[in-house]
Amino acid sequence: MKAQTSSTVMIPAAAKPNPDEAPIFVVGVPRSGTTLLRAMLNAHRRIYLTHEASFYLKSFFQKRVAGAPWLESYIHSYAFSWLRLSSREIREQFREPIPRERLPDVYRAIMRTKAGQHAKPRYGDKTPMHVSCLARIFEDFPDARIIHIVRDPRATIASLMRMPWSSGSYLLCNEFYKGLLRNAQPFEDRIHQLRLEDLIERPRTEMETLLDFVDEEWDEAVLQHPTAAPANDLPPFPWHEHASRGIRLAEAATSGELPDAWVRYVEFQNQLALRKYGYEPLPLAREPSLIQIVMAVLEDVPGAARALWRASQCFRKLARPHPPEPKEAQRLIFGLNPNAWRHYPHCEIPDPPSLDG
Repeated sequence: MKAQTSSTVMIPAAAKPNPDEAPIFVVGVPRSGTTLLRAMLNAHRRIYLTHEASFYLKSFFQKRVAGAPWLESYIHSYAFSWLRLSSREIREQFREPIPRERLPDVYRAIMRTKAGQHAKPRYGDKTPMHVSCLARIFEDFPDARIIHIVRDPRATIASLMRMPWSSGSYLLCNEFYKGLLRNAQPFEDRIHQLRLEDLIERPRTEMETLLDFVDEEWDEAVLQHPTAAPANDLPPFPWHEHASRGIRLAEAATSGELPDAWVRYVEFQNQLALRKYGYEPLPLAREPSLIQIVMAVLEDVPGAARALWRASQCFRKLARPHPPEPKEAQRLIFGLNPNAWRHYPHCEIPDPPSLDG
């Protein structure tokens, strides 16, 4: 069943801005296909989006910091290190003191500088969690083109449970999914929404509609992202590997990794989203009883409490006026769900690149 996505906003021709000045933001619940969509867009001859620059997440942690200190803190952050940009090149664009209200100019400069490395005039960013910052993005960039990608909640939660930076709790992953999806609702008349499943099943149709929304002409390369997108521009983490390969529907399907009791719990908790985006209840070989569902929830509660404690300790350190160096920040983030590392037994995670290294 096709998703009930929002209609694309029609802008009168006389009011349309220069597309090259309208940044593109890809947002959504993590593990919903944002990295794949970024790779497809980056295969376009005119578009390059940074990978999780996380401007607004950094600003959330440091709400009262002036522009210049914010920039210095950001340049030494985990997010900036993996952009592999020259801090000198960014600083030289802002030699005068930067008032906080000019931070959007800093964001634009970073995105544009990275796109310029690949000779692309169109710039933007893919940070899934920016779905919680849409009001601020539209305030800073009124002409922004925001693309919200969604995925079956059962598949998304099953995938989140395998991530070292996630909670490792079914309850918390479900609330995480619901909360981020809710954040997009007030802006549905200004954003473009698509389902990962539709993108994989009908890539040409979905990308034609998407490129029309961002005011770009069709480019066949978007269907050939494994060879056409810039290579080696992602952090070398194992959970990014599928996005750099060809498109396969099986990778978006709900796997058997979500226990039956949690399938029904997630369906009940997300019934409005299931109807809205056209996801049907899953047939199960054996239907779990209400008692089994309640017991699954109760068994998850201690793990959820431990996960919340780990998250509070991590975010407290990240929110300091002088946050940890990128290597330590990465260690903290990847320690949120220690049980997830059993899925990557032979994986060695490299340290973030050194500043201007």
